[in-house]
Amino acid sequence: MNKPLSPEFAAIGRPVRRKEDERLVTGRGRFTDDFRLPGQTFAVMVRSPHPHARIVSIDKSAALAMPGVLGVFTGADCLADKLGAIPHDPIPKTKYDMKLTGRGGTPIFIGPHLLLPHDKARHVGEAVAMVVAQTLAQAQDAAEAVAVEYEELPFTLDQREAMEAGAPAVWDEVADNALVDTWFGDREGTDKAFAAADHVVSLDLYIPRVTAAAMEPRAALGWRDANSDRWELYVGGGGAVRQKGELASVLGVDPKTVRVQTYDVGGNFGSKNRVYVEYGLVLWASAKVGRPVKYVATRHECFVSDYQGRDLSTRVELALNKDGKFLALRCDNVSNVGARCVSLSPLGKGSGLVTGSYDIPCATLHARAVFTNTTPTQAYRSSGRPEVNFAIERLIDMAAQDLGIDRVSLRRRNLVKRKAFPYTNAVGATYDSGDYAAQLDLALEISDYKGFAKRKRESAKRGLLRGFGLAHYVESSIGSPKEQAQIIVKPEGRVTVVIGTQPSGQGHETSFAQVAADLIGLPVDIVDIVIGDTDVVKVGGGSHSGRSMRHAATVMNRASGDLIGRAKAIAAFILGVDQQEIEWADGRIVARNSNRSFDLIELAKEAAKVELPVDLKSGLAVCTDNEMHEPVFPNGCASCEVEIDPDTGAIAIVRYAAVDDVGRCINPMIVHGQTHGGIAQGVGQAMWELCKLDAGSGQPLAASFMDYGMPRADDLPSFRTEIAEVLSPTNPLGIKAGGEGGTTPALAVIVSGIVDALSHLGVRHIDMPTTPHAIWRAIQQAKAAKA
Repeated sequence: MNKPLSPEFAAIGRPVRRKEDERLVTGRGRFTDDFRLPGQTFAVMVRSPHPHARIVSIDKSAALAMPGVLGVFTGADCLADKLGAIPHDPIPKTKYDMKLTGRGGTPIFIGPHLLLPHDKARHVGEAVAMVVAQTLAQAQDAAEAVAVEYEELPFTLDQREAMEAGAPAVWDEVADNALVDTWFGDREGTDKAFAAADHVVSLDLYIPRVTAAAMEPRAALGWRDANSDRWELYVGGGGAVRQKGELASVLGVDPKTVRVQTYDVGGNFGSKNRVYVEYGLVLWASAKVGRPVKYVATRHECFVSDYQGRDLSTRVELALNKDGKFLALRCDNVSNVGARCVSLSPLGKGSGLVTGSYDIPCATLHARAVFTNTTPTQAYRSSGRPEVNFAIERLIDMAAQDLGIDRVSLRRRNLVKRKAFPYTNAVGATYDSGDYAAQLDLALEISDYKGFAKRKRESAKRGLLRGFGLAHYVESSIGSPKEQAQIIVKPEGRVTVVIGTQPSGQGHETSFAQVAADLIGLPVDIVDIVIGDTDVVKVGGGSHSGRSMRHAATVMNRASGDLIGRAKAIAAFILGVDQQEIEWADGRIVARNSNRSFDLIELAKEAAKVELPVDLKSGLAVCTDNEMHEPVFPNGCASCEVEIDPDTGAIAIVRYAAVDDVGRCINPMIVHGQTHGGIAQGVGQAMWELCKLDAGSGQPLAASFMDYGMPRADDLPSFRTEIAEVLSPTNPLGIKAGGEGGTTPALAVIVSGIVDALSHLGVRHIDMPTTPHAIWRAIQQAKAAKA
């Protein structure tokens, strides 16, 4: 493998200004709804108002008679055209993923995800019919005229209730609704440790369901060109290559005939990584009506049918000795996958990290995934990790209170030591590297923990309760193992790098260019990153699980080595010397015993002047593949301070600090931005966000921004963040990941701070979201208990 120029990189590690921002802030972004095709028509979905209902009949006649309507399509039409189910392939399956199975090791039934159901609607908001018309208004009017007769059926919303005897089955194939039922760890050893423990702390927790609420609603524009036998889709997703293959499977066509184009994406966070039914529907509808078809979700549709996040019920127990040494952990985790299994990443990723940053000798985890009559869930920023981190960090705070041990000291006593790495935890996950105690110490330093007591007294003088929240974390990054990079050095003075990841605001055009520039010894400004068009990008795993920078940098590292080898051969030919006489030094091709040298642009210009041999005919261009399964484990520590008005429950976050070990940091400005956004997203869930359903009807109670709470700039303080760089041994540049660390501990940090502020009242825990009303209620309940 090629090595970067030197430890003192020219571009890597520098806060290079983002190349893409000028385009985006001047209105030159290329989002899905920006594309228009000649003769374009519009699709609108007819959605189920019921959480579980048999589709008795669908009467299209009134809608078809309306002006501009080109077609009304149902599940029966999908069956007639033999459209397949979306092959979500939801089970994580790299070499190091936790191996999830059905009960007793049986295969997992995922629930076929057809574009439109022909038998039943299984959640509120599921599309049951599609109207296509010449204008959006005509399609909307006609959708109102489609008459669907339903037979309402019993339904289930809660994952634990769904497993009870007699609960309605979402799928006949899984009578108890539990599609995954797997045990991890050492049950016998764990039982022995608990039996010998001096103290056990236990907690039942629910990490509620939330939605990504991306700025750009999901959208798709499909065109079936019968003359060229091509299917073309513009879509804002997380990986064009994967979605191309899946849509080809749905349509039953050769993947070579499908082109997916994904350019700028206005927010993703995991919610757009998997195929939605509308992606396949607009392609199929285009073939039916002979014109391009566009679909853009309304914000209400996003709230009821975007793949959602979190929704984990967990029962956890921690065994300790009298000195506060952690002995063992028991976990019972039940994930709500909704009506269909789109992804088991949240359950699988979380399963490997139940012990968190701590050296716990024994652990047992019972991991289950359950169908309910709710919107499917999917990986959502830091998939599965904030949930299990919340559980272990809440247990530690409670254990510290029970044992009368300072919570900082209790954490430090049990953190995995730096000399223990690589460290295999009690459920079999092997952490690559870290200095967990150093990140704890740095977080306390930048938060001025020593000054907290004084600030608490000052708050009390103003009638406010001040609390300090603290959480350590470790997360994992694996992701799709395959990636490809093409590097082309052009005589015109530009370098093109084609890569299969997919940004949605992370700054890949800049940070990837920094890596490529350093590897091949050229300026960042002349490197162009090409993504998102499957006619150009042939292989790629997309962006998810914090994989992008690590996989892209690794394959670019390999590709640059291939490119330099090719450059040596071209230079040898041009100079008429043996290739052994050519060296690569300080970003230049040098001929030994000669005063001739070239950078790669200069060499490309020279090569363009001569007739190269057949094997070098394509010039300075290479295409390199890489497959990497090894995970990395970013980690860190965060703290906050909150002030609470005890009379109203009103809360303000007044300080927030975070330290994140991201391995090699390519662009600190971008990583800090990722941390800030991640904090806001995690704090949003902790304090305001909730996909609440009415228990009696299954109807969403927060299906607009009037009801769904979101973090705003004036809700958050200025953050104090620091980047730590403990390099990973798993890849050439030592990269871990930097996009999700801000979110992972945020849930635990906020709740820790609130409970600390209220602890003198006897409050030991508070459920999320921690709204002022929830805090006020906790205060009143604590007072009543003391009365």
